[in-house]
Amino acid sequence: MKGEAAEPLLSFDNPVLSSYAFYAVLLLLKMFAVAIMTSRMRFLKKVTNVWCSTCIMLITKILYQIMT
Repeated sequence: MKGEAAEPLLSFDNPVLSSYAFYAVLLLLKMFAVAIMTSRMRFLKKVTNVWCSTCIMLITKILYQIMT
């Protein structure tokens, strides 16, 4: 063992790192695809985020009362 150079762990020659990188990229692509499909369906079905709309209305009312 003495005199032998150790292989670097952070190299794509390492099968563990290359597998991890491959599946990480695959997961990112899946995440982007699901986000695009979800937003497309929400636009087609005209779905709105009720919670977000309620929060915006409350913040607007509070700000209006503070300003007047």
